[in-house]
Amino acid sequence: MMPFCRKLLLVTLMAVFCGSYQSRAQLSDSFEDGDFTQNPAWTGTDVFFKVNNSKQLQLNGSGEGTAFLSTSSTLLKPAEWRFWVKLSFSPSSNNFSRVYLISDQSDLSGSLNGYYLQLGEAGSNDALELFRQNGNQSVSICRGIDGLIATSFTLRIKVVHKMDGTWEIWADPTGGANFQLQASGNDSQINTGQYFGIFCKYTTSNATKMYFDDFYAGEIQVDITPPELLSLTVPSDTSLELQFSEALAPTPAGLPTNYRVQPGNQQPFQVQLSTAIPGLVSLAFHSPFQPDIDYILSVDSVKDLAGNRSGPFMRSFSIYQPQPYDIVINELMVDPDPPVGLPNWEYVELYNTTRKSFSLKGWKLVTGNTIKSIPDCEIAAEGFLILCRPEAIPELSSYGTCVGISSLSLTNTGQDIKLLDNTNQVISRVIYTDKWYRDPAKSNGGWSLEQIDPSAVCLGAANWKASENISGGTPGGPNSVLSSLTLLPLPEALIVIDNQTLKLIFNQNMDSLSLVNYQLYEVSPAIGLADSAWLSGDDFSAVMLHFPITFENGVSYRLILLPGLQNCKGEAVPENTFLDFTLAPPVQPFDVLITEIMADPEPVVGLPNFEYIEIYNTTASTIDLSGWTLLIGTSSKVFQNAYLGANSYLIIGSEGAASDFAPYGNFYGFSSFQLTNTGQSIALVNPMGEVIAWVDYTDKWYGSSPKKNGGWSLEMRDYENFCTLDGNWAPSVDASGGTPGRDNSVKTNNPDLTSPSLLRAFPVDNTHLSVYFSEPMAEETITNPARWSLPEGPGEVVRISPTDYRNIVFVFELSASMDPGRSYLLQAKGEITDCAGNSLTGGEIVFGLPSPVSSGDLIINEILTNPRTGGADYLEVMNNSSNLLDLASVSLIYKSLTDTSRTKIIFLPSWMLVPGQYYCLTRNPGAVAAQYEVPYPANLVEISDLPDFASDPGGRIVLSLRENESSEIDRLEYTPSMHLPVLKDLDGVALERINPHRPSTDPTNWTSAAESAGFGTPTGKNSQFAETPLPSGRLTVSPSIFSPDGDGVDDNTVIVLNAPGDGWLVNVSVYDAMGRLVRKLARALSAGIETVLSWDGCRDDRSLAPVGRYLIVSEFYNTAGKREVVKSSVVLAVKF
Repeated sequence: MMPFCRKLLLVTLMAVFCGSYQSRAQLSDSFEDGDFTQNPAWTGTDVFFKVNNSKQLQLNGSGEGTAFLSTSSTLLKPAEWRFWVKLSFSPSSNNFSRVYLISDQSDLSGSLNGYYLQLGEAGSNDALELFRQNGNQSVSICRGIDGLIATSFTLRIKVVHKMDGTWEIWADPTGGANFQLQASGNDSQINTGQYFGIFCKYTTSNATKMYFDDFYAGEIQVDITPPELLSLTVPSDTSLELQFSEALAPTPAGLPTNYRVQPGNQQPFQVQLSTAIPGLVSLAFHSPFQPDIDYILSVDSVKDLAGNRSGPFMRSFSIYQPQPYDIVINELMVDPDPPVGLPNWEYVELYNTTRKSFSLKGWKLVTGNTIKSIPDCEIAAEGFLILCRPEAIPELSSYGTCVGISSLSLTNTGQDIKLLDNTNQVISRVIYTDKWYRDPAKSNGGWSLEQIDPSAVCLGAANWKASENISGGTPGGPNSVLSSLTLLPLPEALIVIDNQTLKLIFNQNMDSLSLVNYQLYEVSPAIGLADSAWLSGDDFSAVMLHFPITFENGVSYRLILLPGLQNCKGEAVPENTFLDFTLAPPVQPFDVLITEIMADPEPVVGLPNFEYIEIYNTTASTIDLSGWTLLIGTSSKVFQNAYLGANSYLIIGSEGAASDFAPYGNFYGFSSFQLTNTGQSIALVNPMGEVIAWVDYTDKWYGSSPKKNGGWSLEMRDYENFCTLDGNWAPSVDASGGTPGRDNSVKTNNPDLTSPSLLRAFPVDNTHLSVYFSEPMAEETITNPARWSLPEGPGEVVRISPTDYRNIVFVFELSASMDPGRSYLLQAKGEITDCAGNSLTGGEIVFGLPSPVSSGDLIINEILTNPRTGGADYLEVMNNSSNLLDLASVSLIYKSLTDTSRTKIIFLPSWMLVPGQYYCLTRNPGAVAAQYEVPYPANLVEISDLPDFASDPGGRIVLSLRENESSEIDRLEYTPSMHLPVLKDLDGVALERINPHRPSTDPTNWTSAAESAGFGTPTGKNSQFAETPLPSGRLTVSPSIFSPDGDGVDDNTVIVLNAPGDGWLVNVSVYDAMGRLVRKLARALSAGIETVLSWDGCRDDRSLAPVGRYLIVSEFYNTAGKREVVKSSVVLAVKF
């Protein structure tokens, strides 16, 4: 027998009955066409009515007032009227309705002659009452049971008018078709009429709360259908309940002799016919029924109220009290919006795992702290039952048998749901969360959570996932994810909390009583039984155990599980189950490592298309991760009920990836999980706030490999070299693209043998200094002030602390204030090491308060615009002053010479610039260091938004004050023609300033970096640097023999001009031995003392002049007409 609910049954029967009535009716309207203006036509104040979505006629007024509708009907007697009515409020003298059975007027709001049924009155004894109306006067004919409609109600009503003038009022309070007589009377004064209709009086709050449906007026229907026995339930071992299809006559249904039970030949001592539920018969017996005996109940016969007799009936039954998980919570629709394919209603589906049907009379559903009674109904053997709100039944009943629970509400994010029997025994329990979907997209709504294996209820979250049915769920039928999950109850992890406490985690939910029975846990050697045990968490899968004797360091112990432990279904833990452990020290930094990062899984190479990180436990003890925090950039995620096995991996990602990563190893999913492709910081923090593991990954670790484009993870190479970032990570070489859950494919011995260095120091204020190291340092060696000295002041170091867990930047507190404009020296005088134990080299650094920057203090000294493959643009600047400067006081403006849209302004970071030192600004310091010799790596300054300098046709770079862009510090306008023409390939060739004291705007002050220097000298002195020769007369040329071959030796000849006086101009030209003009170096150049130019051996067309002797001619002149020409020869040579 399938599960049923009486209310549903009665509605179904009514639908059948109405179908037969309508075929012979004078009036019939169920509003299925959605229109009350035709078939039949209703008229009146029609603007105040509508047909709603449930195909019911609904009052649709506003404010307070009256409204009516009527339709043609002349039927009076013999006749029968039936209709369904709902008033969603407590009726009163100002809020009521009337159903006019007959009227001589279509306007039901005025004077008329007819009969009406009144629904609502003053006071609290509202009853169904029939009135005759003559003109404006009304006379009661008969009145039903007081209080029947005193509060909001839903009724199906039948009124019968017989030929002798007798009126009968019948009603079914459930809205079904099991009518009960309410009243009868006699009146025949009115014999004609033309209309049937409804009249409503209402106030503002109830202007839309009256509903009508299933109107019928026609012949009196004679019931010729005998009653049927629908179900037999066993409420207790001394009682039975029979549900018949309709109300029964007291004889013979109320006679004990009408019933007999075999074996035992028992007859009930009491028979009770329910007045509240038509057709319900309760039988009480003296002798209890015995378990596991098949009984047969015989019913001789019964009659309905119309005298239709049926019987005999025979039904079998047995006594069986449902055990836990005989009926299981099998499916949950907690967030139906937006709908995928199912009605937009929440529901809980129950499944009967047994071959016995059960009555749910007195059962309850507990959601969180809310207890809801389940209406009296039955769930069939191996059947389903849908629990939902009553208003959801019309839409969900097509999927299976539904039972209405008022105000049923489920929490989207998670809740504790329990099913209790009539003795309050927990039959089924589910503590779900939105992580159970295992699919972030489905967790947004419209998809149900389905149980995978109804027999594996103890597995908890592992036994649930989002529905795979295209409609979003499978209410009333087998789950779409149905599969077999067989798993013995076994311990999954043992965590040592302290020297007397253990945390034991099982692979499924356990029986709570056996789980906390401390006498079932024994530790050997020499410890014995636990002295207390308590639950850890609320899902009965973990227990805390305390022992009376402390564990000792270095001793191997064994936890033995004694017989008696069982899971939530009573299945026993296998005998001789044990776990070994030792007392481990508290988790230290880098006991857990972040060993693999998949930030960009697309295009897929061979792994699931999900981002993940992998962590590894380097210790021999299981680590409890519950309460730990995973920091990814600025987001934080807290682990719940998670652990990391000894010497084991854990894959971490989105909870929707759990099933995809199941074949790869242990997995933990967060509801949201996202990594940045280009890089970010990741840290693992314990509940005390200590950072245990961290990594600042970057896609630069892929190098020039195409694996950077996606599908390949980054893997740590040497697990013992955890402090090293660059050089200890590499793209996976595994064919699948990564190695989640197992040893890394690039794992190798890669020790840190590099000594750390001091990079820079920058003042926080006048008594605090931020000191930067080249790599993570051993904190305890840094933070001892006695290991540092200030030979030139100010005062001494009094306190040192790291700025964060990376131990790369430390703040030094000084005992005295720094003086503006003065430089100081910080020196290491004790053993300072990195976290791998390598000693600090070059343990001193200059610091002080930076001075304001003036024009010419900071100059552009070198630029690379066309890097080699895998390289990076860079711009080198030099502190050309005698003061400490702050790079942050300067902004950089870049403009393309041809594309005006390519203009970029960037503000540079704080960086202390020491007088005379060179600083290389680049997007990728590692790429620069890989392709050039970098004498001062500490002076590589990473500028992530540094412009991409156009190599052709060139660009303009301006350094200006940050606060005032019009205040230029230095300027360079470069073009490819400034390179030596002897170079055919300019890839990777930097332009160098020949002399920092000559103007950067002088094109002859720039040339290609020497090949001997690798075509670039970032952070070092330029390979083409040339001192300005001491002037001797008006014109000095040095060297007199030069070879512009790019080798860095005499590639240019320097020309020094000394004007005769102030206000003189000069033209400088180069002629060959035949007197032909080769190069015009200067035109109308303002000449002063030591005006300097260079010739790189090029003609005006930038082709290289041939080997030979050339004449440098300088023509001085002024506005007074004076003129002076000075000549000097030079030889352009070539090396062999």
